[in-house]
Amino acid sequence: MSQVTVEELNQWIETLMEKVVRPYFQAHFPRQMPKLSAEIGRKYARIVDTRYFDGVPNGQSVHHFVDLTTGNVHKPAGWKAPLSAKKRGVRTNIRANDALEHMDVHGCRYLR
Repeated sequence: MSQVTVEELNQWIETLMEKVVRPYFQAHFPRQMPKLSAEIGRKYARIVDTRYFDGVPNGQSVHHFVDLTTGNVHKPAGWKAPLSAKKRGVRTNIRANDALEHMDVHGCRYLR
């Protein structure tokens, strides 16, 4: 696998917003529309969920992490780091056809 490009990462975020996040918030919380953005580090991109209330920022949380070498999506262990693969932190890959099935408005879905 090749490195994840900034374009791929931006496309992943836009697709996630369009297909998962926006429909949920438009239907249930139209005044609280969040925005996802990427903070790119050396190994991982932290996808940050910034919540807005009536257009004013109202808090941030980590939605998920993306491994920049493989494209694997990791559940966050906290603000600074993803859950390790040894602890079943990998949920999907941004290049997978079924990637959105493993995501929801709050981040990665739990493994069953």
